[in-house]
Order: sequence, then structure tokens, then C-alpha cells
Amino acid sequence: MDAEYAPGDIFEFDVESESGSSDFLQFLTFYVAQNLYAVEILETHEILKPTLLTRLPNAAPEVLGVMNLRGNIIPVVDLCKKFTGAYAPVEESTRIIVITVNGRYTGLMVHRISEVARITEDTLEGTEMRHMSNQYVRAVGRSGEHIFLILNLEQLCSTGD
Repeated sequence: MDAEYAPGDIFEFDVESESGSSDFLQFLTFYVAQNLYAVEILETHEILKPTLLTRLPNAAPEVLGVMNLRGNIIPVVDLCKKFTGAYAPVEESTRIIVITVNGRYTGLMVHRISEVARITEDTLEGTEMRHMSNQYVRAVGRSGEHIFLILNLEQLCSTGD
């Protein structure tokens, strides 16, 4: 069952499993278009409602602009534009997930947050599965009946794209 998060919700991420060990992996799952994606909870800094962005001249089409988050200038990427070529409409459920990659912040605009999935490593499938692009996806996870693509954030946020 998907948990719906409302504006102003505070997220506390428990990185320990119920038994006290770290046998479980935790992922923040979210929708882009009709597809379910995920990032590791430890790579997630903050979840925000959309805010006013400053456009950048000559930026890649998927880079919507930059925002100021407590003195940090953070680029915001529309994942829908990056993955499908079409801009995502900003709706009530739209969120910006601020992630940390190599000590740098990036905002990812997504359609909606789904849940925090707790899974074991044996439920992950690698991208070595046939006919699967590993350009932006590093693994496939399963949580209950849901299948989600785990993003390769280093590749996604690289400037050599």
C-alpha cells in the first residue's frame, strides 16, 4: 500500500532494521510519469514542495533552473523531461527530492512520492538483465507487489551527459 505524504510532513528515516542489524536496504520510491523509481534513503537529503526557480541560460532542457536552499544553490532536474522528453506538469503531488551525490546537492522533480521501501539485498536484480539500459538504472527492486527502478545517481547527475 502506498503511503501518501502531505505538505509539511517530516520524514525520519530509520536506517536500522527491526532486529537492530542493517540487513535491510531502504529506498525512497516515487513516480515519474507512470513508472516507479527509487533512490537510496541515505542519498536523500530533503523532500520539498516545488518552489520558484531561477532559469539558467543555455542549460540542458531537463534542468529547470536553480533554487536557493538555506544558502546552497541547487540545480533542479525534471526527471520526466530527462526520461521521456516531455516536461512534467506541476501538480499538488509534485515534489523535489534533494539528493546528495559526491557531496553536491541536486533536486529531482518527480510526480509524487510513493513510500519508503525496506527490502533485503536478495530482492534486488542487477542491470545485467538482458536488454536493460544501465545508463541511469543500477538495479531493480521489489517491495510487495511493486517493482521499482533504482537510479544510478552518479550517472544521472554527471555533467558529461
